[in-house]
Amino acid sequence: MPQISVIVPVYKVEKYIDRCVRSILGQTYTDFELILVDDGSRPENQIWFERAMAYPQCTLLRHEENRGKGRALKTALEYFLSLNNGHVGVVTLDGDGQHAMPDVINCAKALEEHPKRLILGVRTFSGDDVPTRSRMGNNITSFVFRVLCGIPVTDTQTGLRGISAEFGRYLLDVKGERFEFETNMLLETRRAEVSI
Repeated sequence: MPQISVIVPVYKVEKYIDRCVRSILGQTYTDFELILVDDGSRPENQIWFERAMAYPQCTLLRHEENRGKGRALKTALEYFLSLNNGHVGVVTLDGDGQHAMPDVINCAKALEEHPKRLILGVRTFSGDDVPTRSRMGNNITSFVFRVLCGIPVTDTQTGLRGISAEFGRYLLDVKGERFEFETNMLLETRRAEVSI
């Protein structure tokens, strides 16, 4: 049995789901259990979720209307924890196709090796293809986290994260229903005594 489940929240990136699902469930590293959260997608895009449901390892959770990425992650975590399957935890990734499967696998392996830590799959903000706005935004937030919060993180907004079942249970009570939830998650590592 796999020890890691994968969570993918989806809103307005439905066209990437088919490729994302095939890359996750077609891996030889392990047969991941996949938890997709449809966070209020339009009816005409439901075909992508129907295709995903052809895989027996895929579970689809639905919000009738958009409730935000933080709420989608919490919905998936609640479901994962309700299974009580003894799995180490989950790897979260964005549904827009920006995360490469070798990186997802590396996060899963790192979580298995370090189940008491929050694993971050950090992106490189160098090169001509990185928008100036993205580079500056990440540099500013990384600086604030390091100097004001004492948390040395080089990519504060990454959606590629390995979260233990124990920390996942803790996160259900953390404030934030939208993108701020991921920032709050980093801030809560201090209080929860979880290293990154």
